[in-house]
Amino acid sequence: MQRMKQLAGTAVYWPNIDSDILDPCRQCPICAGHKSKPSKAAVLPWMLPEKLWSCLHIDHAITFPEYKWRVVTDAYTKYPCIHITQSVSAKSTIKLLQEDFAHFAFLHTVVTDCAATFKSDNFQEFCKENGIVHLTEPPYHPAINGAIGRLVQIFKQASKKSTKASKDALQDFLRNFRCTPLSMGYSPIKLLNGCQIRTKIDTLLSSPAHTAQGKQAKEATKS
Repeated sequence: MQRMKQLAGTAVYWPNIDSDILDPCRQCPICAGHKSKPSKAAVLPWMLPEKLWSCLHIDHAITFPEYKWRVVTDAYTKYPCIHITQSVSAKSTIKLLQEDFAHFAFLHTVVTDCAATFKSDNFQEFCKENGIVHLTEPPYHPAINGAIGRLVQIFKQASKKSTKASKDALQDFLRNFRCTPLSMGYSPIKLLNGCQIRTKIDTLLSSPAHTAQGKQAKEATKS
């Protein structure tokens, strides 16, 4: 509900907008069916890095019926990268990380759990070759790595609620998550790239460039 209010606030406003958003959410049977259980304990976050795309949290979500998923979030911007994968092996994980690095460059630190994939010689060698420091959360205390845990949980809920195919639902989730403002007022895409991507809600706003183009087109037809 908070994310819906934040996203709506980027484009529209009317009196009682918060209650108009919250009331349908509270009455939604789909949302109620997938509501998260109360947190048992406070999540202990890792120290916030000083730069964007310098520390990534990585995990695998493997409890879906069709696919396995490699999930990454940037500790600074909360920008998510999620890939469908047939394997959670070190080789497959490294290949997908290289795709992300091709877009956003290499980083300084990765944080993972103690799964065999991340403790493998292949993954350790990959980090060493690229100058990446590999940190792991303490065994049996996954809540300490709260950054990735929250993202995985939000992604799972969004996927279960969606009526679309898994691949289409993934794209919808990434697009909406990346452009929704965080608590500090900026969205992950704004923090990472310095600009906000255009979404469906932005069609409610007039674009100065499109307005100018429309005027030019009308003047051209008159002449």
